[in-house]
Amino acid sequence: MTGMAVLESPPMDLSDESLAAAARAGDRAAFSALMARYRGLAFAYARARLGSREEAEDALQECFVRAYLALDRYRGVRPWAAWFMAIVRNHCTDVSRKKRLRVSEPL
Repeated sequence: MTGMAVLESPPMDLSDESLAAAARAGDRAAFSALMARYRGLAFAYARARLGSREEAEDALQECFVRAYLALDRYRGVRPWAAWFMAIVRNHCTDVSRKKRLRVSEPL
């Protein structure tokens, strides 16, 4: 197995903040653990806000990408769940706003 990086799964009993700190330091497995923890909650929220399974799945994927790219801005001042769900809420609001604009534009 030379030349291949092996990602070990972090223990699931680590706090969200510990996982976020590890993810910020480059531990992809730690970020994957956070995704696994919050995928269900975030999906349920996005589905309720957007109304469609497909839109919720797209939104969820986008939110995880946004969270990953913004990890350097997460400082642990508030809980990871609140920080991440704010990303989800804001993205769902943006998607809903764009849908309303598309529906109301005259042809």
